[in-house]
Order: sequence, then C-alpha cells, then structure tokens
Amino acid sequence: MAEDAQTVTISAELAYRDPEGALAWLTKAFGFETRLVVAGADGKLIYAASGAGGTVAAILPESPPVLASPKTSGASSCTVHLRYAPGTIDIDEHFARAKAAGAEVLIEPRQEFYGDLEYLCRDPEGHIWNVGLRGDAPPGPPPEGITVRFPSGRPR
Repeated sequence: MAEDAQTVTISAELAYRDPEGALAWLTKAFGFETRLVVAGADGKLIYAASGAGGTVAAILPESPPVLASPKTSGASSCTVHLRYAPGTIDIDEHFARAKAAGAEVLIEPRQEFYGDLEYLCRDPEGHIWNVGLRGDAPPGPPPEGITVRFPSGRPR
C-alpha cells in the first residue's frame, strides 16, 4: 500500500451556482490559476480546473439535487484542505488577501499543535477552506484529552 502514495491523488470537485464567479474569486482570494475551461454548445461552463502549485480543484455548475452548492443545500459536505510547503507563502498575507476578497473568516491564522500554521474560511458560496503552511518544526504534544495515532505510519 505504501506505493499508492506515489500513484494516487485526490482532488475536489466543487459545485457552484456561479462557477465563472467562483473561478474569479479563487484567483483573487487564493491566487489560483484557471488551467482549463470546458464550455457547452451554449457557451456555459460545464467544467473548469483551477489551482495553485501542483494542486487542482474542479469547478462545476451545480445540478441539484445530485450536486449542489452549499448556498443551495444549506451546508458544506467537506472542507477543502490547501497546504503549502514551509517557506513558500506568508500565511498572514494569504489570509489578508482571502479576507479582502470577501472570505468569511471562521478561524484566524493560528499555530496548531501538529506544527501547521493555518486559517479556516468560507467562500462566497459556502465551501469551507482550510488553508495552511506545513510546519517545519516537530509537532508539539496534543491538547489534553486529544489522542493522535498514525496506523499506517507518520505522514511526511
């Protein structure tokens, strides 16, 4: 199973009422690049890929009830985890940029016991983003009452 880490990736497909607006917001807030846009015969976006570095998220128009924006469903079904390598970004500047673009701040930048410096925000359609800078120092002990296990070995 260890070889799977080298051959499998996970990426998010996020549904938006306004996928073109989402692409613009992701560029403004997070510095994402739109890498691919697929449009139907009517010219409307049916799929787009946007990301930063080696990451990519698929941006899709919603199609309720199967695939709905949190703005339509009233809840987000997941948190998108965006991690940067140590020294690649200034997390405070990244946070300020997202906030200026209209991100709803859920948690301001803070150091976590596992070493990452991160913040949590919600985009204009309700998707939750956990944005962080991977810690380059050894993690500290977890808070009292929290147990951390690595059944498959500690991630690198």
